[in-house]
Amino acid sequence: RDDVESRGLGDVYKRQRKIMAKSNFEKVESVVGWVRDKKITGYRISKETNAREMSIIALAQGRAKVKNISFETALGLIDFYDKNHQKFED
Repeated sequence: RDDVESRGLGDVYKRQRKIMAKSNFEKVESVVGWVRDKKITGYRISKETNAREMSIIALAQGRAKVKNISFETALGLIDFYDKNHQKFED
């Protein structure tokens, strides 16, 4: 009986690890991809985060690189991903 409950919890932990396994870099790249794919605008993201709209657009257009963004922008995009990934992921 305990084995059955443990297996159930194990499945939950596996799913959580899979979700949590995405690196912060990958989260930022995902948000940028949503803008590139026109799932959401840079303006909308900028209004919901501390990220500058022009920075988001530059990333989506390939004029800027994720590795060069400000810490504040990165935190905003990571937080946006965490709150919204279920809406935008295929």
